[in-house]
Amino acid sequence: MKTIAFFALVCSILPAGLAPVEFDWTRFTVKVTTTEKTDITDLLFNALLTIQYDETRTVEDYLASHQGSDEVIIKCITNCTSTQQNFLTDGGIEYIHQLDLTDKIMHLLLPIQHPVRFVVPMLCPCCGQKWPENRPVQDTIELVPQQIDKTDYTGIVFDCRGYPIKPCLFPKIVTDEDEEVYSADFASLSSLTEWGLAQYSNDKDLTPPRAGRKPLVVPAIGITGAKQTNIVISIADAQRIHGSKENVQLLKECRVVIIFSQ
Repeated sequence: MKTIAFFALVCSILPAGLAPVEFDWTRFTVKVTTTEKTDITDLLFNALLTIQYDETRTVEDYLASHQGSDEVIIKCITNCTSTQQNFLTDGGIEYIHQLDLTDKIMHLLLPIQHPVRFVVPMLCPCCGQKWPENRPVQDTIELVPQQIDKTDYTGIVFDCRGYPIKPCLFPKIVTDEDEEVYSADFASLSSLTEWGLAQYSNDKDLTPPRAGRKPLVVPAIGITGAKQTNIVISIADAQRIHGSKENVQLLKECRVVIIFSQ
């Protein structure tokens, strides 16, 4: 599958035989190809720093406010990098070093989660009546969204083709009134760590496995954010997503795909 080159050093300052670093937004992997054995930990770490973290920050910005995390990540990079060897026709050997950002690396980059607000009325799980807006919700009570869409979907696909969206680790889906529909706050920590918040897919793959065989496809109506990382959808589509406890569960499980043109 096609990857996106996100970090390329000038060839003259690269160690001999070292290719540009590539980041695959579909698999959340960083890959470096070399023709000689070398310690690539520093290169992978520097590449990681340049990745867009959210709408305003890079990973480097995030780590600057989390002292000590960089040392732990460097240690993880050393332990989590896998290497594949390919024999070349000229007698040389090609080493492909790959770092998977999910699991251990992603665990060290998770943002602080905040309570979420849904764009549909929330109901009492006992009586099914609308919960008063100003009434506190006890920790033992989990409100349920008013059921608007009863279709059984397997995932949610946001179609952003035609928009110059910039991929990032933690994008947001918002309405045109800036109400959050999906962000790291809606996902479970275990799913965020294992899968990442959303999988990016190119426009040649409109049915990625992560969204299943019957996804809810939502067209973007715009993009926003300081770095054009966030997706704007209609309030009607936002209500379809939040107006189903099954869809809310899909958000928790990060069964979300963002399709964009490369």
